[in-house]
Amino acid sequence: MNDPPKVVYALIMAGGDATAEMQSAMKVIDRSAIPFRDKPMVQWVVDALKNTNSISKCVLVGRPAESEPDILVTDQGSFVGN
Repeated sequence: MNDPPKVVYALIMAGGDATAEMQSAMKVIDRSAIPFRDKPMVQWVVDALKNTNSISKCVLVGRPAESEPDILVTDQGSFVGN
């Protein structure tokens, strides 16, 4: 039996400025770009969602970074704006 095509999008809200202390220590502007085991935190989330059978596309709301979502929505500056 064939499974129906998956049409579920995952929305990753990854906006948010790092504090001045984080920016200085981690050399990042955005909290989602803080490195963990050689890649940005947000990339771990994108990779995990892309490797599931139930998610068809990953939509990332935030600053362009090293992550590779299917769709990128640029951060609009506030949670409500995004």
